Amino acid sequence: NRGFIAERELHLGWIRLFHMLARGHPVSKAVRYCLGWKFDVGITGFWRVNNYGGELTYYALYNIVRDMGLEPIFIDYRDKNKPGGAPQSPPLLGTRYPFYSIARWYGTKAEQEELNSRVSMFVVGSDQVWNKRFVDQDTLECYALDFVHDDRKKIAVAASFGTDTFEGTDEERESFARLLRRFDHLSVREKSAVDICESMGAKATIIKDPVMLCDMRHFEALADASKAVYPRRYVFNYMMFAVNFSGMEAIYDRLGYGPITAANASSDVNQKIEYPRTNMGLLENWMKCVRGASFVITDSFHGTVFSILFKKQFVTLIGNWEERSGVGRMTTLLESLGLENRIFRRSQDVVDSGILDETIDYDAVYERLDRSRESSIAWLRNALLGGSE
Repeated sequence: NRGFIAERELHLGWIRLFHMLARGHPVSKAVRYCLGWKFDVGITGFWRVNNYGGELTYYALYNIVRDMGLEPIFIDYRDKNKPGGAPQSPPLLGTRYPFYSIARWYGTKAEQEELNSRVSMFVVGSDQVWNKRFVDQDTLECYALDFVHDDRKKIAVAASFGTDTFEGTDEERESFARLLRRFDHLSVREKSAVDICESMGAKATIIKDPVMLCDMRHFEALADASKAVYPRRYVFNYMMFAVNFSGMEAIYDRLGYGPITAANASSDVNQKIEYPRTNMGLLENWMKCVRGASFVITDSFHGTVFSILFKKQFVTLIGNWEERSGVGRMTTLLESLGLENRIFRRSQDVVDSGILDETIDYDAVYERLDRSRESSIAWLRNALLGGSE
């Protein structure tokens, strides 16, 4: 039961058929996939999270898979209270995913197992999908692909625990470890995750976040789709934590132009801070704002990443990250690119350092980035198109 009546399924199948042919799939594959509602890659994880960086990670992964000539479908966590229809496309993404790229809701593991008859391989994506602070044990095990049969390939792409240890009971840890050892290809995004996997008897490789592996034309398309209008020159001040907006005036004075201050989508923009925050709304607006900025100040990993991808002058504040999770991937990324001098604890440290008078040499940065991209893309291509490790 795929949740469609026969007439509607026939109609939707025709739409998908034309889309597959337009993307260059052979007629035989397109017909077979549409008649059987088949897919090459099932992607699960935080693909619908109300967070710009989280949604961009899965947008990137989805497009990487499609650029490899594969047909992906998104799979959500299990929910007994949502039988029947399919989850909605991500809330911040105005560029909606095609209806056929989203699987229906499943209430139980047994129900979800039907995907094995229609999907060739399964991927759990990036972000803190294995962080016990964010998910319960059933969702954790769903994100460890517990519903996938042994004869189907299982891949983890730049997954993260978000902490230095697995935060669960001994029983939960052993159950998760058994699932981890089933993966054919296991990659994570920071060294601490490699250590956790090793302690569970699984070997993991560090690769870049999918946003750093995706063709830039997909991000340019998002920015081009925005109808937002921004000033000619501005600082894009994007902060996850409101406390980090404090004391920015000296930076603005030094640069000679003012800010567009923006919080993450889930933040309370009415919370009183020194500067009013803009609700960016759609992810497309956020992307256009990064692309058009003259300078970026951020405490966000993805704010930092897209500053680099769009070759912006930027600084990253990490003063509030130690008490939370995420500083490891931030420092790992910037150190790997020779940009560790762009990391600061407080805004005043930025002014005192003289960094605002220094220009990032993006030729040197991209020389390093391209090398690390090559190995990550090779790993991902082998995982999706090659055999088992």
